[in-house]
Amino acid sequence: MLDPKSSLLVGLGCPLTKLPATFPYQIDESLTLGIDIGIGSCGLALIHQSKEDKPIIRGFSEMPDRISFMGVRTFDVPETKEKTGPKLKNPDRRQARLLRRGTARRAQRMRYIRSLLIAEGILPVDYSVDGQRWKKHHELATPWEWRVEALEKTLDDWSWAAVLIHFAKHRGFRSNRKSDLASKGEKGGTLESSKANHDALTHYRTLGEMFSNDPRFTERKRNRDGSYMAMILRADLLTEIDEVFERQRNFGNPHASAAFQAKYIETLQTQRPLQNPIALLEDCPFEHGEKRGTRHSPSFELSRALQKLNTLTLRLGNGTEQSFPDFINRDPAAYAAFISQFGTSKKVTWKQLRKIFSIPEGVSYANLSITQKTTARRPTQKKDGQTSDKPEATPKTIPQLEGEDFVNRGARGCAESTALLRSLLANDWCEITQHSYEMLDEAAFALTFYEVLEDDKSEATILGQIHAKCNSQPKLIQAIIRDLKESATPTLHNFSGSV
Repeated sequence: MLDPKSSLLVGLGCPLTKLPATFPYQIDESLTLGIDIGIGSCGLALIHQSKEDKPIIRGFSEMPDRISFMGVRTFDVPETKEKTGPKLKNPDRRQARLLRRGTARRAQRMRYIRSLLIAEGILPVDYSVDGQRWKKHHELATPWEWRVEALEKTLDDWSWAAVLIHFAKHRGFRSNRKSDLASKGEKGGTLESSKANHDALTHYRTLGEMFSNDPRFTERKRNRDGSYMAMILRADLLTEIDEVFERQRNFGNPHASAAFQAKYIETLQTQRPLQNPIALLEDCPFEHGEKRGTRHSPSFELSRALQKLNTLTLRLGNGTEQSFPDFINRDPAAYAAFISQFGTSKKVTWKQLRKIFSIPEGVSYANLSITQKTTARRPTQKKDGQTSDKPEATPKTIPQLEGEDFVNRGARGCAESTALLRSLLANDWCEITQHSYEMLDEAAFALTFYEVLEDDKSEATILGQIHAKCNSQPKLIQAIIRDLKESATPTLHNFSGSV
């Protein structure tokens, strides 16, 4: 076994037990170490590049350039054989690592909870924080029953401790991540179950009473693989905790004070923050000391559209071609009209360009790609005499091409993010963009690169960053909050990606 404390390379308990006879004992600047690391091996070689024709390494003749040492260390390849080919073990290892990490953090949180109960005097001093003495004190009833009894009478110390530990073990789901906003109103295993349980609470006082009396949970009260019927929200559990503490205080429980409740809830909600995404964002290659921008920035979308305009070529009626800026005589008023209308819709089509810049019908766009095709169905004859529809690609017509976005050929429009922000701000758009798009760009940056929606308005969160950067535009802040927090179908949750 290797000694982890050893600082030696060669010897008993070291990486190498002995050196080969050809190993160079005298290493100087004329030696170069090369390492080749592969998925199942690690090769290395020492290259001697001598400037003088004299022997430097013992046992070698005078040679100006030579390989002084080479070797390879092989190990098992981290992959498994599948029918479709080799498969790396990285996903399986990652999943196992995340499970171990989650289990360890949950166990650590329970130790904190038990230590808090011991300090409060609910549990005896000799009680193990690992919960090893738990079962022999609670064999006659379950925490579910005590959660209901806590609403009717004072609980003894052991029962009260069981209820508080049970809360901490099953604390429900809570997320304020931006990506989870996309799931509002959608159906799914965890989402549908948590919403169903939240709606069912209207017939019960607390979650504990619902799980004890609802027929759905008669046979099973916990989730299992493929079934999430017991999914609850953290907010609903906190409501029950407040109700139980309030009832116990009214019944005279000495261990239900408001100060202890605050400490308990703080410990129960302990959760590691997400990694700061700005630390992972690459620096801008053009602006020193600045991070890369977001492609959802209104300034970027407008700049990209204007650049595209300046590269367009028009084909006149007589067959000659002329650049777009020369055709409109580089009229600033025309560009101003384009900027004022930019973002009224997600796409800016070639047809809209004709209307904005008054391009006559006799002038065509040389930049239109006539190779784009649509798929049509045409009947084909099979060998058995039957017919089937086979897709057939046909070139798109000019009207079809001019109905597409003039910057992006895909479904995404060149002004999609600008249109979202403009629709949210409505009549306030002109006021906020009167001088510049700076506030909108700051908001788009926060929406793109920050994941957590809010956390006490910390600047490491989306709303915290928007409050810090856009404090001069309260209408912009209010519009974003209405969309992300109050709307059933938020539109700003999909901002992602840098330029």
